[in-house]
Amino acid sequence: MTGRVDISRLAALPSVVFLRNAFYPERSPYGVAHRFTGLAHELSPEMHAALHGDGGLAPDARAALLDIFAGLGFETVEEGSTDPDTWWHAWAHHRLVVPAHVPAVYTLKTAPVRLYRLETLIDCHLPRTAEAPKVVCEPLQAVHAALLRAAEAETCFGDFLRTTSFTPREIRDGLLYLSDPNRQMIRLVDPSIFSASLKAPWHFPFQNYIRATSATDPTAYYEGLEIDGLWNFDWVETTVAHSFRRPTAMLDGQAYGAAFLRAVARHADLRAVSDILEVGGGTGDLAGAFLRAFLGAAPKDHPLCYTLQDLSDHLLQRQKQALKSFDHVRYFHGNAEDALPGRDAFDVIVCNEVIADLRMMGAAGTVRTATGCFAFLENVLRALKPGGRAFISEFGDLVSGNRCVDHLNHTEHSTHFGALVDCAETLGARARVVSLAEFLGMDPQAPLLCGQHEKYLVIRSVLQDHGVDLDFRAYDRAEFDERFQTILSRIGCGRLDFQPACEGLHFGPDLRQFLVLIIEKPPRLAEPAHAPRRQPDAMAGSIQ
Repeated sequence: MTGRVDISRLAALPSVVFLRNAFYPERSPYGVAHRFTGLAHELSPEMHAALHGDGGLAPDARAALLDIFAGLGFETVEEGSTDPDTWWHAWAHHRLVVPAHVPAVYTLKTAPVRLYRLETLIDCHLPRTAEAPKVVCEPLQAVHAALLRAAEAETCFGDFLRTTSFTPREIRDGLLYLSDPNRQMIRLVDPSIFSASLKAPWHFPFQNYIRATSATDPTAYYEGLEIDGLWNFDWVETTVAHSFRRPTAMLDGQAYGAAFLRAVARHADLRAVSDILEVGGGTGDLAGAFLRAFLGAAPKDHPLCYTLQDLSDHLLQRQKQALKSFDHVRYFHGNAEDALPGRDAFDVIVCNEVIADLRMMGAAGTVRTATGCFAFLENVLRALKPGGRAFISEFGDLVSGNRCVDHLNHTEHSTHFGALVDCAETLGARARVVSLAEFLGMDPQAPLLCGQHEKYLVIRSVLQDHGVDLDFRAYDRAEFDERFQTILSRIGCGRLDFQPACEGLHFGPDLRQFLVLIIEKPPRLAEPAHAPRRQPDAMAGSIQ
């Protein structure tokens, strides 16, 4: 490659994509990416302003900015400043690749070849209603189809240029079209640095207006929840339990609830369990799978009462509908920070991905105090029978409560499990923490369909054109192929990737980022000396 472009031309280069981060407060608000390679780098606000003519840069900062652009591959020859027909020599040894995690989908056996994509991918915001972002379908030209076929085979770019009838200008125009920020269908990847991470698209997550307005008071969000519960967990508060609510190879052919029961059985003698409480029941999927597995393994005359507590009337109604075939369920409406139903009442308490929505004190960037979690733990120990156990899962770690969640479309922070262990032990309980993946016995090599919400929206649109629907959940390869492969093969649906579960590229949260707090109440437990005031049980909620 020849000399670097002048700083005054950088912002106008057609291969430059500027990224804006309004989602993660601890990260720089600006970034720059190369459309062809997908390589990206964060920019300081000063550098971003200087590039757009809004301010100057000190010589050392100017040199640093030029180094960033050179490292991303921005050079004069790449932009055709010398000979527009020889620009491609700089990329001759690269390989054409379709990103594994790209949201768009294309069909190569249709006439014409079609590309399905979201109307807007960069800076996409979910609307205030349950309406999803729009999927558009556009026909592709012959050069686009040729580039996509070559990228599916990960063809050397130089070989493609030498064997195709398209001119370098046509190919360059095709690359610019397919690598547009709202398509991102093509990458030029240097084989010497090739990795799966280079296949990921550069964009920021959806920001949900509804959930963002209550980020400082998440409990209030559920208390006033008025949207459909299924849509809430499909789009706003996607949980591990929701993502794996159907049997999957990753959990040895079990649904999440059944796998959770199997894990509980390794820590508690289910023959002695008759009263179970689930706090925050969501759509009822975990309870349904849990109950089916429990009743399938227990003697017919085994006594069982399963109680669901939720703050949301909407979710309680959905739980009742989902569990109407079970005679063993009762429902409790109330705030878990105030009280749980009963005292010394439950053999097992399950709380799955709820405690991050309890009260948290402390501004962003400071140590956060899980005041709601501490009150909840006191209530758990009151509600457990002597010798009973609680299993509490959430995104988090043992040393911090400030890590920003990257699997949701709204701001939320990690749970400090180390502080929760200290709290439980201070209250006189035995407590320990295990990873959720270990707790459930996750198979890290199980192949799962790559993609998050935007990818699923597009795949659903393709399948709905052929009368088939796709749920928002994780799919292992065997189930996906059995249900959809005939249709997708017929239309030539391109590049739907399956990566091992341990890569974390599947729909929903990554199990490896979650922990489980296991608490055992001793035979005798004194009342905490500094218990916060709360309403009496009869007034804190209502049994339904």
